[in-house]
Amino acid sequence: MKRSFIVVVAILILLVLAGCIRPQEQEEIMIEEFSENEIQFELVSVSGLKSSYRIIVQRIHVGNVYAWEEDNSLFLKFEGIDGWLFTETRAATSLTIEGFPRNNKNRIDPSQFPGETHNPPVFTHTMELPLGDLNDGQKVYFGTFVRLINFDFNGRRVKAEYGVCINSFIYHDDTPVIDKKPKLEGDIDDPLVRGVSYDWEIEKSVDPESVE
Repeated sequence: MKRSFIVVVAILILLVLAGCIRPQEQEEIMIEEFSENEIQFELVSVSGLKSSYRIIVQRIHVGNVYAWEEDNSLFLKFEGIDGWLFTETRAATSLTIEGFPRNNKNRIDPSQFPGETHNPPVFTHTMELPLGDLNDGQKVYFGTFVRLINFDFNGRRVKAEYGVCINSFIYHDDTPVIDKKPKLEGDIDDPLVRGVSYDWEIEKSVDPESVE
């Protein structure tokens, strides 16, 4: 009787342990890195237009980045495709490649870039990066770093890491120039008109009938 009780207890313990011990979830991580001094994409102009480039990790197209300049800021829209979602999006601008944030080993450090992590993951995310005072025709560099997640047909979780990807574009100042006619300000020297000040616009014109 005592022996049977011990056997039953042992079986119960094994069942409990079997329920607690589960196979570790399989996970695949794909990484796409770039040389720090190599420009990946040179966008001709982002002023008023949405330029774009593809996020490709180990030959797999996982998303796109759209870039445009508006109100003296660079806007970046990250968009996933085919079920890929962003868990982290970061970007920074600089007038030189050497000007990007770096770690103590003098390597570009994306953890110091403006941006955020996404929990839950997101399909799309847009960032605004102020450009400050720039001259027309000045080259601007911007770096992007993203992490994404997806699931394959077997339900296995797949993670992707892309960057830092350094790109550049030429800034164009589209501020409209208003051509104003010269004005002559003054008071009318007339005893019948008092306390009135006028702005005079001087225009050159010729009366065709007066030209013979």
